[in-house]
Amino acid sequence: MTTAQIISRNLATPNRWLEGEFPEKLKSKLEEMFSGKIILTNACRSAIYLALQTAGIGKGDEVIIQAYTCNSVPNPILWAGAKPIFADIDPDTLNLDPRKAEEQITDRTKAILIQHTFGRPADIDKFRPLCQKHGLILVEDCAHALGSKYNNQQLGTFGDLSVFSFEKEKGIRALAGGALLVNNEKFAKHAEELNKSLPSSTLIQVAKVLNNYLTWRLLLRRIIANPAGKSLLSLLNKTDFFNILLSNKERVGERPNWYPAKMPNLYAQVALAQLGNIDKFNQERIAVAKKYSNLIKNSHFKLLEPFVGVNLRFPVFHPEATKIISQARSQGLWFGNWYNKEVYPDGVDVAALGYQPGSCPNAEKLASMTINLPNHINITESQINQVANFLNNYGN
Repeated sequence: MTTAQIISRNLATPNRWLEGEFPEKLKSKLEEMFSGKIILTNACRSAIYLALQTAGIGKGDEVIIQAYTCNSVPNPILWAGAKPIFADIDPDTLNLDPRKAEEQITDRTKAILIQHTFGRPADIDKFRPLCQKHGLILVEDCAHALGSKYNNQQLGTFGDLSVFSFEKEKGIRALAGGALLVNNEKFAKHAEELNKSLPSSTLIQVAKVLNNYLTWRLLLRRIIANPAGKSLLSLLNKTDFFNILLSNKERVGERPNWYPAKMPNLYAQVALAQLGNIDKFNQERIAVAKKYSNLIKNSHFKLLEPFVGVNLRFPVFHPEATKIISQARSQGLWFGNWYNKEVYPDGVDVAALGYQPGSCPNAEKLASMTINLPNHINITESQINQVANFLNNYGN
């Protein structure tokens, strides 16, 4: 069943939204897939928070992360009482630069969290020995990389701890939710104890996620390209209408009371149904990326080298990114801006989230130039050609 079909069948039975058989079924499927212990949560940021607690990371500790990331990464580090330490990216991969990360290691460093940006595997061959050398915990952020492999091994199985996201803009078209994968056996018992203490999600929060999904599907995506649609979305964001995505508290590093929590039954049902399609979805995105790579000829746009993995996003880079995105949307082309800030989205208090402006010049430069091309699984050949023609004609 599709996400929409599952939602329609469950709308009239809210008693099934929170409790049921699907979290256990999803857990078993993921444990079979990754050969490790899985803890399901209501969001990936909850999984990061749980990972830090599992590893005993807290007040006075430091966790190295990359800039060119989402606020949902530094936020749970702050919630745990630790300090996020930002290091710059490799401009050719958009992933954390191992040399820059090592420069940030101090006696307070407890972990390095590597992000597989847009599905491109981080440099695991350098980070594993780096963490071993300094006695650090390696955490993999696989929010962008569900189903991707590195040297024919599943991403998520290299770190001591790994996290995944099932939010609707990620690898599968689910509602929300996250997972913590425990690969290091020394953390397994504590992880299970923390799992048992997690509160259940509330009907109100599940209803807000459903509202988010249905509002976007039925209304906002149809009007977002015009000024009225943009104004409406801005107003709704200011009132926390979509607070599951980014609440006002998270903009300043504070923890909303709905994180962390257990994964609701409805989230798990949708994620389980979609998980069977992950290889198909990934292959379709890879095919779209190959077409863009072959079709885009305008040398004013920077493209990254192809890689072995999944293409959750296909970014191109141009100094006039904001102008280009606006023009494309006015023509009905849904160009994205993820990540157009070193700590996404624009409007978060980067200082409150631990980022010092100017400290990661590669991330800042590329964020200002980032354009995400549409590569959703339903994109047509005609739409791909339309996107490529728009770019090839820009500035000519």
